[in-house]
Amino acid sequence: MPIYTFENNGRTVEQIAPMGTDSIVLDGKRWKRQSVARFGVTGFAREAELKDHVKKGFSRLEDRQGSRFESTFTKNQIRKIWDI
Repeated sequence: MPIYTFENNGRTVEQIAPMGTDSIVLDGKRWKRQSVARFGVTGFAREAELKDHVKKGFSRLEDRQGSRFESTFTKNQIRKIWDI
């Protein structure tokens, strides 16, 4: 059960209550549940780009083939992909 904040005449109290509870009665007084503040985080995730897929593929090939790995790309193309 979640902890909700309930209010009565400017005073607040936190209580554990079943989900969806709108009000509770404590000591003969009715306490109404306060709305929950919402927040969101943005800017951390981004859609995978082509270079991310290329990096992942090359990493897998290197892991599988080790020192026998031969690239079909030039050194300059690889540097551009890896931002070197």
